[in-house]
Amino acid sequence: MAAKKATEVYRGLEYTVDLPPKVKVEMCVPSDRVVPIIGTINAPAKRGKIGYGKIFVYSIAEAIRIRNGEHGEGVL
Repeated sequence: MAAKKATEVYRGLEYTVDLPPKVKVEMCVPSDRVVPIIGTINAPAKRGKIGYGKIFVYSIAEAIRIRNGEHGEGVL
């Protein structure tokens, strides 16, 4: 994937901003794995530049495997 280039104007000067390619990752993990996984994702991505994304953490009320009706963290 090539980086996206955006042209911006700031205080009358035009410049090009190279944004990294966008990737969306969604995962459901057991609550005791959240902090280590955030660290694993954040370490190589944390470069102090604009456009490197965000991490959102949500609580999941329930997970159900449709095939056999199993539910809870066992389906993860």
